[in-house]
Amino acid sequence: MKKIWLNDKQPDENGNYTLVIENGNGHRISTFKGTIEEITDQLAEAQVNANRQLSRVAKPDNGRVPFQVAPRELTPADRLRLSSEITDPNKVAEAVTEIVTAAQGAPPATVTKKFQEFDQNAADEYYRQEAVAFTTDYPEYYPVPENQQALFDALRAHNYDLTRNNLAIVFAELFHAGKLVAWPSDDITPPEEPPAPPVAVAPPPTPRPRSFSTGLRNTDANASKPTPAPRKPAITRAELERMSRAEYNERLRDPIFRRAVDALA
Repeated sequence: MKKIWLNDKQPDENGNYTLVIENGNGHRISTFKGTIEEITDQLAEAQVNANRQLSRVAKPDNGRVPFQVAPRELTPADRLRLSSEITDPNKVAEAVTEIVTAAQGAPPATVTKKFQEFDQNAADEYYRQEAVAFTTDYPEYYPVPENQQALFDALRAHNYDLTRNNLAIVFAELFHAGKLVAWPSDDITPPEEPPAPPVAVAPPPTPRPRSFSTGLRNTDANASKPTPAPRKPAITRAELERMSRAEYNERLRDPIFRRAVDALA
């Protein structure tokens, strides 16, 4: 680290000096501005805070304090006193608390609070394991905040507890309804450049028809219509004989086929 006085250690138009502290990378981490006396006070306060921070960091933490109980035996004098207080409506609550505290080694309120903490920690771990099991069983679930919130909202709407089975139920409901964010597709990549517009190509010129022989003679070109070729029947008797009964019944639905069969009959 290094200190730098700005403006060549000269005051600005307001009579203030500026001292900055930079780290080895040249980044400014502290700025002190004011008169020389004010900057001195700021440096002294910064040093006090730095020493306090160093002292705190150098001192090891105690870590988690375990819950300890210390049961004790009631003395004969305590028993005699409590037997009298427990019949007094104004002292019965305190007497019972003292008896229970001596028996279990901690006040009832403290024990109740610890049990609540243990139960909350156990519940948090249970829900975490259920959520992990659901994501393992359903790899198609895309774990983003939007999907997580959608699942939690659906659980609350159905009054379901957070279990892997209930998560699977609401996931299937939301998935089929299209209300979840899908995994991004890896095979869809945008083109680097937009495709060039198609170039209009003029159609080729229409070729002139060539003269060719029609095979007709002048004497054949008259106003009479040519004799039509004989028409092929719609169905023949041989084709009818080859048909199965199911095919025959099916084709009878066609009116043209029905008329052709009537013509054969």
